[in-house]
Amino acid sequence: MSDSSATVLPLTAGQAGIWYAQDLSGPNATFHAAAYLDIAGAVDTGLFTAAMRRVVTEAEALRARFADEGSGPVQVIEPVTDWSAQPVHVVDLTGEGPRAALDWMWSDTRTPVDVFEGPLYRFALLKVAPERFFFYYRYHHLVMDGFGAGLVAARVAEVYTRLATGQDAAEGAFGPLRELVEDELAYRSSTQFGADRDFWTDRFDDRPSAPRL
Repeated sequence: MSDSSATVLPLTAGQAGIWYAQDLSGPNATFHAAAYLDIAGAVDTGLFTAAMRRVVTEAEALRARFADEGSGPVQVIEPVTDWSAQPVHVVDLTGEGPRAALDWMWSDTRTPVDVFEGPLYRFALLKVAPERFFFYYRYHHLVMDGFGAGLVAARVAEVYTRLATGQDAAEGAFGPLRELVEDELAYRSSTQFGADRDFWTDRFDDRPSAPRL
């Protein structure tokens, strides 16, 4: 059950496509996207953890889970109230090296998550040597795409750098998720959407029809 202060929003068109594909295929990690950054140099794990938590607070999409109570799927943006539900993993693999870190990341990427419970992301800082770390991030494609993942990673780096140099972290540039959903709904009800659909329908009129359920 969600907190009374949680925000409930409809799915975007892109999310709906992924939702139904995931639902039809059952539990699997097909829609996971992951990457890592190889950091050369010492990292203050306490500050890095604080930076990651700060970004989760700012980026509402990371706090989304999904629900379907019969009227169709919705996304539920949970408030940040319990960090045990938003894990930040710090793993020391100094004695095992990069191969162990890669195995750890591959194992996590291939592990299905429950879209009804969340969280649908994972951040991890893997220490492979005294001055070498892997910053790993994995998302379910329901909540993030490659472009968004790059923005989040850049924001983590920005917040960490500011904290490490004694500066205020400053406000992030992530707006409310509701604005994105409302913008899409407005576009899909506009005359421009109809014109765009007609253009692309005509453009690919000679192609085979798309399969349907």
